[in-house]
Amino acid sequence: AARWSKIHSMLCPYITECMKENEEKGTPVQRPLFLDYPDNDEFYRRDLFEYMLGDDILSAPVVEKGKRSREVVFPKGRWIHIFTGTIHEEGKETVRSEIGTPPVFFREGSRFTELFESLKNIE
Repeated sequence: AARWSKIHSMLCPYITECMKENEEKGTPVQRPLFLDYPDNDEFYRRDLFEYMLGDDILSAPVVEKGKRSREVVFPKGRWIHIFTGTIHEEGKETVRSEIGTPPVFFREGSRFTELFESLKNIE
């Protein structure tokens, strides 16, 4: 619990920016992928457990009991696993999810890259 509290606290600047965008534009902080990628029909058919947190974080939690992986559909661009540093390209891919390394990714080139990269070293 202490590790996740630290991670949450460290994300404060990013979440604050997301909330500012929400206030100014009405964009939800947490949203289904089809809101950001309306031209990709795949995102209309996906389960709603895969979502964007702001513009730069893609979360794809494993919600089935006993599962240690899940299929993730990555939007355009390159996505970096926050906890492993693995790079993923646009398209479908099965991603492992061990305890402590959930499938959470950030957009390559994000202005918050340094912050996101620092999260994998939190213990």
